[in-house]
Amino acid sequence: MNSSTRPHTAYRCRLLGLLLLTGLHRFWLGEVAAQSIGINFVGDAGAAGTLSATDVAGVPGVTQSFWNNSPGKIGALSNLLDNTCQQTTLSAAWGDPCGIGDNGARGVDSDFALMRGYLRACLPGVGVDLSGIPYAVYDVIVYLSGPGSGSGRLSYYSPAGSTSPQVTQSFSPTVLYSPDFAGSFVEATPATAGNYYRFRGLNYGSVTAVGSAHFPLAALQVVRVPGPATVPTLLHATVSGNRGYANFTLDGTHLHYDVRLFYPFGANPALELHGPAPAGVDAPTVANLPSASCVQIESSLCGPVTGTLEVTASQAAELTSDLWYLVVVPGPSFFARERGQIMNVSNPKPSLRLLQLPTAVVLQWPTSSREFFLETTTILSPGIQWQSVTNRVEIEDQIFSVKLDRESESKFFRLRRAP
Repeated sequence: MNSSTRPHTAYRCRLLGLLLLTGLHRFWLGEVAAQSIGINFVGDAGAAGTLSATDVAGVPGVTQSFWNNSPGKIGALSNLLDNTCQQTTLSAAWGDPCGIGDNGARGVDSDFALMRGYLRACLPGVGVDLSGIPYAVYDVIVYLSGPGSGSGRLSYYSPAGSTSPQVTQSFSPTVLYSPDFAGSFVEATPATAGNYYRFRGLNYGSVTAVGSAHFPLAALQVVRVPGPATVPTLLHATVSGNRGYANFTLDGTHLHYDVRLFYPFGANPALELHGPAPAGVDAPTVANLPSASCVQIESSLCGPVTGTLEVTASQAAELTSDLWYLVVVPGPSFFARERGQIMNVSNPKPSLRLLQLPTAVVLQWPTSSREFFLETTTILSPGIQWQSVTNRVEIEDQIFSVKLDRESESKFFRLRRAP
């Protein structure tokens, strides 16, 4: 379904619009407020899993018509239609080596057709590449339907189709899955078995949405969201003594964690989060995570320990400023306590460049680091007071530049992230 195969799309959309407004087709205008693009994986369901242009389906609040039907276990679509029948720049590509399926769900509602066909669950998880996303900020709703097991995690990464390096990668918490669609949509959470999961506040031009290896994919929906992005922050800690590592995703005030350690059988270390304190400085315990289980005699891997911790807004700010650390306390006393500083790896610290001119100096840093501002001081000593540089900031070729007159007095400069 691309622009070359739909020469009469504009005429067809106008005609369908007249039919909808005259009430010749069922159409609930009250819910089609959010701008959205839907992809329906027909799977092995054939006509029973195919939506007509006027069928309205989806999660309440973002139901839509003009779903883009996507047959086959491998495929690609371009210029997908949105919920108003307008062509967009969005393209989708997918490939499922485990094949397609039909769950046989029957019902008069269009939601049954949406959830009937699916891409089969597959290791390490079926990925759908989305590129040319036309919305500045958006949610991605992953619809889950078909035979699968009880729990797992979903993820997304950007840019779409990348393997390494990835700009960002974010995991959901371990959520529960309900494989039998009975006509109602329930969001999957760690406590509630559901049939869809919603990634919120993304702002990437392209992403790959990855379903769990245990959850078949029935559909995807990209929903435009007004307002600023809330892209999760990625954090990482390396445990001292070569004892393992931890990955964290901070999504607003939700801290998702994944800890993997290396200890012999039976060590079962306790895990503590401490802060606020910079590297090398001690701080009190903020929270206790579940202990890591070291039960594999043939392997030294303990865990993984996964879950979600609720933090306050001030604690979230401390985490993004590298002021928390992980402490590992093994059960047997002959193993030492280890720690790892939790570092913000989403936005690497920008480099500050100094250019010397005959009568001035120019300081430069990339415009991608808009959350940093320039400060100066005349001496480096304990208790120093940094002052904001108030000179005009110029922008050229994606570079911030500040020009300062040369002075005989020595000065030091730094970039600091805005609180």
